[in-house]
Order: sequence, then structure tokens, then C-alpha cells
Amino acid sequence: GHSLGGLIVLDYALRSAAEPEFQALNIQGLIVSAPPIQPMGGTVSSARILLARLLSGLLPRLTLKMGLDKSGLSRNPQISAQLADDPLVHSYVTLRWGSETLDAIAWVKAHVDRLALPILITHGEADPIIAPAGSCQIFQQIQSSQKTLTLYPGSYHEPHNDVDAEVVVRDLVNWCDRRLEASAQPAV
Repeated sequence: GHSLGGLIVLDYALRSAAEPEFQALNIQGLIVSAPPIQPMGGTVSSARILLARLLSGLLPRLTLKMGLDKSGLSRNPQISAQLADDPLVHSYVTLRWGSETLDAIAWVKAHVDRLALPILITHGEADPIIAPAGSCQIFQQIQSSQKTLTLYPGSYHEPHNDVDAEVVVRDLVNWCDRRLEASAQPAV
């Protein structure tokens, strides 16, 4: 999962790992790209989190503008133009969404050390939206011996859509190939 999708993947895997339904999926690994562990501009203050939680209960659909700068998604001019025109790429969030996202970030940070699945975390080193330090932080916390962190120098928030996308995609495919090879090996 990428960005919020990465947070959702981590949250789901951590909360569901012991469930028979999750185990039946036979997941061989996770790929997480630029998870929103540490948004740029620092962490949200406790007072703001409390206010967001309170207001999200009263006005869950109240919509606020986050101020997403679309130019921070990719250095590729063609991709940047497409993203600028995409109505699904916007900076509006509801209070409930914001509150739930903050809760999920806090929960994942508190429990990521329990992750036992192989994981690949990728992040653009020049990401102006989500600090790569957050990916580095959770990478250090993860106990799995099969973990990989790949930072892409110069890349923005979407390394898979940046100017070095071919390198990123090749790395993703190679990691998946290694996971598939490992899962095909008979248990010793």
C-alpha cells in the first residue's frame, strides 16, 4: 500500500495476524510505500488530537482543507500534470477521517514491533509530504528478520511515479520474486 494505503496495510496486518481468516490468505509479505507515520511539519499536538476527536464525534462530516501540495508527489512533469488535473487528488478531509487516521498512526507506531511478516518499506528521500524518518523509525521497531528499507535519493512522495520509477518498479518486482522463491522452498 502507498501512503494512506500503507498505513491501512500495516494496521490490518497487525490487528488481524492472529485471525484464521488472515492466516488463510497465506500472505508472504507486505510492501509499504511512504506510510504517513511522520507527516512533514512535525507531529500533531495532543491538544489538536483531543480537539479533533471531540469535534469528529460532533461534526464527523465537517470538511477541512489539509493543504496538500500536489507538486510534492512527483518530479516527473508528465505525472505532475496528470496529478494536478486529477479530481481524486485533493486536500480535503473530514474531521472523522482525520481523527481515525491519527488514531491509526498512533496504534501502528505502538504495535509495529509485533510485525512478523516479511516487509519492504520504500520512501522517497526528498518526500516533502511525509518525512522518510517515519519509515526509518518503524523499520527499526519491526522485529521481523526479513525486513528491507529502501530510500530513493531525490524522489518525492510517489517514488513509483517519480523520474526514477523504473528503478523503483524493478526493486519491487525483485523483492516479490525473492519472496515467491522463498515461499516455494520446502520447509526444512
